[in-house]
Amino acid sequence: MRYLLLSLALLFTSVAEARYCDQIQCKMCNRIFGPMPGYQLNSDYSAVRARSVRYTPPLQTYTPQPQVTYSQPAPSPAIPDKILHALDPTPQSSIETMLSLVDPTPGDILYDLGSGDGRILITASQEYGTPGIGIEINPETADLSRIRLKEAGVDNVTIATGNATDFDISYATIVTMYLYPPVIKSLIPNLEGLKSGTRVVSFSHPIPLAGTRKITVDDETFYLWIKP
Repeated sequence: MRYLLLSLALLFTSVAEARYCDQIQCKMCNRIFGPMPGYQLNSDYSAVRARSVRYTPPLQTYTPQPQVTYSQPAPSPAIPDKILHALDPTPQSSIETMLSLVDPTPGDILYDLGSGDGRILITASQEYGTPGIGIEINPETADLSRIRLKEAGVDNVTIATGNATDFDISYATIVTMYLYPPVIKSLIPNLEGLKSGTRVVSFSHPIPLAGTRKITVDDETFYLWIKP
């Protein structure tokens, strides 16, 4: 019994020593106990140093987030060149002279024939309190004048779109215009239908009616006609 115990002790000691025999390529140790720390086994139980494995984070797909936009007040529309060319707007100094010649009041009704961007109507409303109606044949220009009126805070002026010869202007007590002679000639029946005492002023081009006065101010010419 003593010899049996001694033999078992020697066997375990030998096994323990074999585990730590420092022979890395000992295939028996590798088969029984596995590779030593830091090593890995080949298929034939020979050991090789284990490769360190770096952690690689998983790829993340970047999804662009929608950009936040903030609404801004729309800028006032610029006048397209073709409209500006067609407008041939009356200079502001000439508008002041035209209105001074007809002496508008809050009780008058001003019709501006070929009202363009509405500058005569705006000035008459702001400086004299005179309500008015503009008649403009170009729809784009008429829309532009409505924007100008809104920007100026004028609420006693209306813009109509169409040919002035098709409108009844008999309610007017003042008529202003900056039109070419053939257009003014076509408006003669409308002007003759005005009430007595209605003041009509034309910038640059004459009014072919008896009693029209030609007035020159600072090298600019105006024509004033008062319905008899």
